[in-house]
Amino acid sequence: MNPVPAQREYFLDSIRAWLMLLGIPFHISLIYSSHTWHVNSAEPSLWLTLFNDFIHSFRMQVFFVISGYFSYMLFLRYPLKKWWKVRVERVGIPMLTAIPLLTLPQFIMLQYVKGKAESWPGLSLYDK
Repeated sequence: MNPVPAQREYFLDSIRAWLMLLGIPFHISLIYSSHTWHVNSAEPSLWLTLFNDFIHSFRMQVFFVISGYFSYMLFLRYPLKKWWKVRVERVGIPMLTAIPLLTLPQFIMLQYVKGKAESWPGLSLYDK
């Protein structure tokens, strides 16, 4: 709706970048924390568990807030039909592509590692 492009807010890009970088130590610390993960250390660390819980307490929530802010800014800028078209192109198509190409093979590999991939019920039932 607003033909004048708004000035880019670089601090939000910086926050997003730092949160993405925090994802690396977050996922590494999952191995050594006391939480259940695909790979766990025989001796979990209390400090890494606390570190992991600290990062987990805010990281994804901030991503969602930033995403909502940018989505609202686009909503104000474009007509509703164009806004939906852009959302489907940027979110829907990658999601529908990733499910069969990444998520399903990962699930099957994890079931195979757990020894549950010998039969269809073993693959079709989700069990932690």
